[in-house]
Amino acid sequence: MKKIIFYSMPLHGHTNPTLTVARELAKRGNNVIYYSYPAFKEKIESAGLEYRSYDMKYYFDPILGKDLGAIAKKLMQITESMAEELLKVAEKDNPNCIAYDSLNFWGKLIGKSLHTPSVSLCTTFAINNAIGRRYPMLYIPVITKTLFNSRDYIYAYKLYLRICKKYDLPSEKSANFLLIKDNLNLVFTSSYLQPCSNSFGKTFKFTGPSIYQRQEKADFLDKLNKNKKTIYISMGTIYNDNASFYSDCINMFAKTNYQVIISLGHRLTDKDLKEIPSNIIVKNYVPQLDVLKKVDLFITHAGLNSISESLLYGVPMILIPQMYEQVLNAYRVQELGAGIYLKQKQVNPENILRTVDKVINTKSYYGNANKIKKTLVDAGGYQKAAEEILQFIGK
Repeated sequence: MKKIIFYSMPLHGHTNPTLTVARELAKRGNNVIYYSYPAFKEKIESAGLEYRSYDMKYYFDPILGKDLGAIAKKLMQITESMAEELLKVAEKDNPNCIAYDSLNFWGKLIGKSLHTPSVSLCTTFAINNAIGRRYPMLYIPVITKTLFNSRDYIYAYKLYLRICKKYDLPSEKSANFLLIKDNLNLVFTSSYLQPCSNSFGKTFKFTGPSIYQRQEKADFLDKLNKNKKTIYISMGTIYNDNASFYSDCINMFAKTNYQVIISLGHRLTDKDLKEIPSNIIVKNYVPQLDVLKKVDLFITHAGLNSISESLLYGVPMILIPQMYEQVLNAYRVQELGAGIYLKQKQVNPENILRTVDKVINTKSYYGNANKIKKTLVDAGGYQKAAEEILQFIGK
């Protein structure tokens, strides 16, 4: 039996795939400790893992996701504040392996300080310089914005160098210090869907989506009319408070023959919206996997988990990214012909409806979605990821 510590990024899109791998490792008889926030405690313990909480004084606000400099600054501040105490506890635990979210520099720091095998878990597309060169139109705006507000980014890099010096760690150049990589890097997508996958070395393993199976059921799905096309709309768990967007969708689809399922998230309720017509179902939460089995099109914020789940059911998408990492996701799905990426300036009722009609009436979008589906399934998923970790540490 091996002892493995997971240092998660306590966000739904980062927790679900890494928690599924951790659960698989526990099922195989390993002792798995999983660090997160109290909001995830029940989910972690129900997966058969030992839950431990980060110090909530160093809370990471997911709304920072639109500002790369602010993200960098906060992550380095958290690392400096928590690393010493986490390292002391880890020394007593004496783990066989450290697994950490690729945003969490403290995970790599602890692994290297203990001379323990450590694994970076990438819940987004892996990023390197080759991707920047291939998609300059996506990254130039991000770089420009970061440089324009460079104070936070410069502060973060100086803090990073200070941490590296304190713990005797090699440092990266300023352009790459947030691209945390290790001797083993697991990326939760297929090499086909991952952009520029052949530009990454042998330490990168594309293990496919690590899907967290939810147990919830939704009786409303049984009442859907099988003779009508069904559209699912969800903007994820962070940027889901745009009531006018959902109202526009309701008004737009009210006079159509489409059935529509809208998942609002936790920031709004149906009371924030106008009267809801009979062909539209509005919920705060839906079991997304069960919904995707029933629908013909997904309008999504383009988070990688949602994209992967949609493609696993061969469902094409209209992608409306809400933060910088999702732009690449959306562009890549469009590039492979499984959906259409809409920029914010293109998001209006007339254009959305026109795009919906185009995707639903074009067979190639479904064919391409199913082509990607096969590569995701063949990659192996959470079982493959768990196997890679165990082989890496010598099971």
